[in-house]
Amino acid sequence: MSFGSMFVLDLWTDSIAAEYTGRPPFANDLYEIVRKACLFYNARCMYENNLHGIFSYFSQHNCTYLLADTPQYLKDRELIKTVGIGNTSKGIRATTPIIKYGFKLIRDWLMKPVSKVEKDAEGNDMETTMPNLYRLRNRALIQELIQWNPNINADRCVLENTQI
Repeated sequence: MSFGSMFVLDLWTDSIAAEYTGRPPFANDLYEIVRKACLFYNARCMYENNLHGIFSYFSQHNCTYLLADTPQYLKDRELIKTVGIGNTSKGIRATTPIIKYGFKLIRDWLMKPVSKVEKDAEGNDMETTMPNLYRLRNRALIQELIQWNPNINADRCVLENTQI
């Protein structure tokens, strides 16, 4: 019983623009939320293509153009054998090497320095640099990142009697 989760990354600001995590009553409800987010944000959905359902849902709604193609760089890095056709040409098959590579990319993004201009006590502009990690506003995501390990499914960990 995993949660469905999606994040929209703003490529201009390199920050999370929107997110949704939940378990709607039907899978199609989740797919519709993802489809509407793609339309609203003019985004493309990179999804786990080994999970069935989302490709056919988008296909039924004539929206497969909203599904991202399998990145060629994964083939170049030899993380996947071939880029397929049809529904295997979209998304990513979530294999162990790809998951490890994905977590390396997440770690790199979290540690990437970002410059920010702030005013000091006297009203002067001061430029500060901090990692992307400090720009995260979602406590559940931070908790999930802290608790993740390869042996458990840490999708939106809910800890009883824990205040974050």
